[in-house]
Amino acid sequence: MPKGRVSRIDTDIEHSGRAKVIDYITKKYGAESVCRIVTFGTMAARMVLKDVARVLDYPTSWANSLAKLVPEEPGMTLVKALDKNPELKEKAANDPDVARVMEVATKLEGNKRHASQHACGLVIAPGSVSDYLPTSMEKDNETGDRSLTSQVTMTEVEDLSLIKMDLLGLKNLTAIHEVIDTVKRTRGIDTTYEDLPLDDRETYKMLSKGITGGVFQLEGGGMTNNVIIPMLSDIDTLPDSQMHECFERLIAAVALYRPGPMDYIPNYIEGMKDSSTIHYLVPELESILKPTYGVIVYQEQVMQIVQKLAGYTLGRADVVRKAMGKKKHDVMAAEKIVFIHGNKKAYDSGKDKNYAPGCVANGIPEAIAEEIWAQMEKFASYAFNRSHAACYAWLANITAYMSCHWAPEFYCAMMNAFEDVGDKVKGYMALAVRRGIKILPPDINKSSDRCVVEDGCIRLGFHNLAYLDKFSHLIAQEKAKNGPYADFQDFYERLTDFGKKPSKNVLESLIFSGALESFGLNHNQLVSMIPLIEKDYKKSLANRQLGQLTMFSPAEMKIKAPEVKEFTDQYLMEKEKTAIGFYLTKHPVDEFFASGQADGCTPITVIVSDDTKCARMVTTVGLIRDLRTVYTKAKQEEMFLFTAEDRFNEIPCVLFPKHVAANKHRLMNGALVKIVGEFVYDEQRGPQIIVQSLTDPGSSNHGSLGSITVTIHNREEQEEILKFARENPGTVVLKLLAKDKVYQTNRAIRLTPAVLDFLQERFSKVEV
Repeated sequence: MPKGRVSRIDTDIEHSGRAKVIDYITKKYGAESVCRIVTFGTMAARMVLKDVARVLDYPTSWANSLAKLVPEEPGMTLVKALDKNPELKEKAANDPDVARVMEVATKLEGNKRHASQHACGLVIAPGSVSDYLPTSMEKDNETGDRSLTSQVTMTEVEDLSLIKMDLLGLKNLTAIHEVIDTVKRTRGIDTTYEDLPLDDRETYKMLSKGITGGVFQLEGGGMTNNVIIPMLSDIDTLPDSQMHECFERLIAAVALYRPGPMDYIPNYIEGMKDSSTIHYLVPELESILKPTYGVIVYQEQVMQIVQKLAGYTLGRADVVRKAMGKKKHDVMAAEKIVFIHGNKKAYDSGKDKNYAPGCVANGIPEAIAEEIWAQMEKFASYAFNRSHAACYAWLANITAYMSCHWAPEFYCAMMNAFEDVGDKVKGYMALAVRRGIKILPPDINKSSDRCVVEDGCIRLGFHNLAYLDKFSHLIAQEKAKNGPYADFQDFYERLTDFGKKPSKNVLESLIFSGALESFGLNHNQLVSMIPLIEKDYKKSLANRQLGQLTMFSPAEMKIKAPEVKEFTDQYLMEKEKTAIGFYLTKHPVDEFFASGQADGCTPITVIVSDDTKCARMVTTVGLIRDLRTVYTKAKQEEMFLFTAEDRFNEIPCVLFPKHVAANKHRLMNGALVKIVGEFVYDEQRGPQIIVQSLTDPGSSNHGSLGSITVTIHNREEQEEILKFARENPGTVVLKLLAKDKVYQTNRAIRLTPAVLDFLQERFSKVEV
């Protein structure tokens, strides 16, 4: 470690063991010397508008509609939003209410809103921590407990020269360990995750097809389509001797897919496929950037550049890396001068202890040095260090291998690891089903507390059922101790004797989930038996407690099930959804995706479970539920709200007045429709689709309105058009024409007359 570096320890650990690690550190160094770190929620652009509007007594719906005009982008501010959204600018100029809220919100934006504990930060002091920094008792968002917490942030902790540890708990690590344990039971494979190969062709073939669900760091739609598929497009022809390159590509993928570096993903992939396209600003950069095809990918490369081009020491290079990563503008401004012109005067006068001659002194033109610095600044703001990216890529490879070769065990473990994140569980279930893995209903004598693999299928656990969060482990524990449950009455009596009387909600959840079907009774019979069993238990409780004998045999003492007809199929489907949270046995959407007509369609469950919250165009198929007609306040125009659902999940949809005439005839509760629209995410309302068209599921139109080809002549124009496409997502595919060759991007834009005018003004040639 460089002598001048301030020490900080970052480590990712298994989520289930994180509390043990914190407890160990607390005991080792003393409770008085260890505390958590505070983090402050700030008034971001959208939130501050809502807060100000609420305090000024404006309606919540009005505040939400105003906040939606602020684009969802990293680092977005109200000033930037006015420039990016003409509608917001127009309202702020002409609507007194909007102007009033904007004026106050702009002044408050960025201020602290509330305090909480940092997700993984920990401070260790050489003595009582309160002797070194102010503390308070703050709530842990995960456990709900309050514990000693610093009142200064993580960067300020470092400035005070205290040791700061980042202990990030990864649920994926928990899943990896579970898979290793499970395959030993199900397949007789005794291995460790360290033994899994990094060059398995089948694994990379799977990834090249876009099958990335559950794979650490790679499962998002943007990462899959824009990085992984293009990066592994040559997997079928890649020689065995070069298979090791695939893991290097994963390392680069993890580092590249973030704001800043992601604009150069096309350059990386192009350089990977054709080395003649790689350009170095100065020859000295080749040895540093050749492994990444001329693109700055890692923080270590920034350090190497300032060392090789400007003569920095290793310690000073690390200061630059850190200043860029933390956006310390004062440090960056000073170091930029040193990088370009050196610090000879400061060094000779004793003001600076580390001499750096600078780029100009080393024969590099000032303009080129400026350009290199600008590139480094852009990349380093979000770049990973290579060691970090390599570790994450290793976990990506491990989880990808498990998904490829042990899919049932893998998805079962992921469902267990994220059992408290409902959308994630449903997402992994949907992925498992799409890969031919059957999801079995819970069974009172076969299920466990959590999901288990059974004959290549995944059996749901009791924890997945409604109302059973406090009962699931007790059911499994009693069964393990005293054997299988003989019948419904035996189950009720044993669990009640165990000290936990199951409520009607618990029993109905088990019944309608299918967990009690092995008792040989229909659902209506089981429901009808609940009051009879409860009454009999109370009646016989005194005799059992006294050990009093009876003249009747156990069989004669059993409650007989009433002879009643089964509930209707529709009723059972709805009750099943209530109990499990989704339709397990069947759903009309499944038939569509199984019909081979689903090309270009993304399942609703995948859309909802994707962590990517940026606006984008989507095409999906769903069943219409909860259809409602509403009217706009201004013109009283008709519009519609409804929920679209598939077997595992649902998403709210909005059909605005301008699209009503063309789509109204397809709006009907229970109708199966193909939906094309814009996915948007609102902090209060969550995800929803702004519908543009509703068609018959058999339609081959996936909502594309053609393509637009923009001619570019240099990297700056490429950056500009890609940035514009990110900010204006739509349905028109963007193609780039460069050096007489057309490149189809993975982006689509919203094409309006104003947008077309803008593009034709900025670029030499635009063809629609």
